[in-house]
Amino acid sequence: MLFMKKNAYADSTIKAVAKRLRSLQRNCNLEDPENVKTFIGNKTCTNGYKETLIEAYDILMHSVNQQWNKPFYKRYDKMPRIPTTEQLNKLIAHVTTRMSLFLSMSKDLGTRPIELTWLKIQDIDACMRRG
Repeated sequence: MLFMKKNAYADSTIKAVAKRLRSLQRNCNLEDPENVKTFIGNKTCTNGYKETLIEAYDILMHSVNQQWNKPFYKRYDKMPRIPTTEQLNKLIAHVTTRMSLFLSMSKDLGTRPIELTWLKIQDIDACMRRG
């Protein structure tokens, strides 16, 4: 992890890599790249997670100046789960008044939450005068 610190990796990245390396260390011999590849290849998980394990091991290999043939796992994007209008209305009905207002505006206007935080009373007043 000192290697990562010296190379200006973020603390959150260092923690995540350390966690993945501990997991690999519990299940295989980190000194044998073929053993690591076999373990990861047989692991029942998504290709995205396999890719993160490979990246963590690759950082370890770089830190000890060892070469290895890094396997490639192609990620595939999942379709986002979009709530139905009925589900949104139920959510809006069961939250605080302020949150209900934000969710209703976001639903009706199609805005992102950050865009709603940019709104000012003057913006709404200006729209009311024009409309």
